[in-house]
Order: sequence, then structure tokens, then C-alpha cells
Amino acid sequence: MEIMAVVVITALLSGLGMASFTNMKEKAANREAESILQLIQMAERAYVMEHGNYYPSSGTIDNSTTANAGSINTNLKLSISPVPISNWTILLDSSTAGSEFAKATRTTTGGKSRFWQINFSAASSSTPACNNGGGGYCN
Repeated sequence: MEIMAVVVITALLSGLGMASFTNMKEKAANREAESILQLIQMAERAYVMEHGNYYPSSGTIDNSTTANAGSINTNLKLSISPVPISNWTILLDSSTAGSEFAKATRTTTGGKSRFWQINFSAASSSTPACNNGGGGYCN
């Protein structure tokens, strides 16, 4: 009987610890997205000073392939990992002049997805904003 009580208590404590670990892991992933987007924003501002337009010059590019990630890294002088390595899919969009942005999207193993977005224009906020679509993990 005492062994059963120990097993039950251990299982409960493990469950609580795992939930806390998952929450902390997702908070760390959020900080990663915020940092990446702020770096991209600064790199885009430098790119505009050199070239007169945002990268890419029109349309979109993401880090879904090693080639795309390499192109972003070369043009913006960054070091962003491609999707299989990164926790985030990074999308750069300059298809609409004046509304250029970068977005980081993540779907967890539990199916919860969220994205962080930052705008490049000087008039907009320089802080990334999170949208979780009701899925949680925006803390």
C-alpha cells in the first residue's frame, strides 16, 4: 500500500514538472523568435540604407530550405538556421510597399501554433507582437 502511494505521488509530481517544463520551453522559444525578428528588423534597416529597398526587393522569402536561409543570411548578413534546425519558420515579406514585415511561425508537437510579427517601417512599433490564434503560449 505504501509503495502504491509513493508511485502515485511520484506520478503526480512528474506530471506537474513536465507541464512546467513545457511552459518554460515555449517561453524560451518565444524569446528566440523575438530576438530573431529584432535582428532581422535591424538588418533590414541597414539593407535599405545600402540598397534603397527592403530584402527581398519584392515578394516573400522564408527559411524553409537551406538555399533560402542562405540567401537571407547572405543578403542581410545574418545567421538564421533553415526550418528543420530552427524552432521557427521565418518569413520576410516586402510585397506591399510601406507594409514590409517579418513573421516567425511555430507549431508545437501538441498542434498549438502561434506567430510573432515585426514591421520594418520606422513609423511602426519596433517590438514583435504575438498572435496565438487562441492556442496559447504567447507569454
